[in-house]
Amino acid sequence: MSLSRVAPPRSSLLRLLGGLAFVWAGIVVGISFLEAPVKFTAPSLTLPVGLDVGRHVFAALNRTELVLALASAVLVWSARARRGVWMALGVAWLVVLVQTAWLLPALDARAVVIIAGGHPPASTGLHLLYGLAEGLKVLALLAAGGVASRPAVAPRPDAADAAPRSAPVAPLDSSPIPALSHTPISDP
Repeated sequence: MSLSRVAPPRSSLLRLLGGLAFVWAGIVVGISFLEAPVKFTAPSLTLPVGLDVGRHVFAALNRTELVLALASAVLVWSARARRGVWMALGVAWLVVLVQTAWLLPALDARAVVIIAGGHPPASTGLHLLYGLAEGLKVLALLAAGGVASRPAVAPRPDAADAAPRSAPVAPLDSSPIPALSHTPISDP
């Protein structure tokens, strides 16, 4: 008995890709827009400790995003996804690449100086840029998930196919409709 491997249908791969994009967006929102800002509202948390925790959390988030980017690239290619999915995920992939290669190392270097008790140079706007990049990435992931999850649109019929096809209709019955009786109902 031979077991042959059958590839999952394209629609299943696209649904999986849409789900992955939505989960990825949820992870980013949960960490970048919930956990990180809320952490610094804790009165007992010192800035150096908060930054040290943040460095570890964002390093783990970045590793997770690299895995999700790779998985989404495999799914996009395997599912032969539409251009809109490619473009939206391309934005997310580009943001992750910029964050990995430049933004996170620069923010990490500033955090290390503060953790060591030093004072980094004046604010460079890197946190604001990182936040904007996260927002762009979330929007791109939501767009990719939405487009990937949407069923493919059926092609429009040719002009020849546009003519309605119907079965022959029998002629209407020309008999008069019987009149309703309006006789009052009497009680016995």
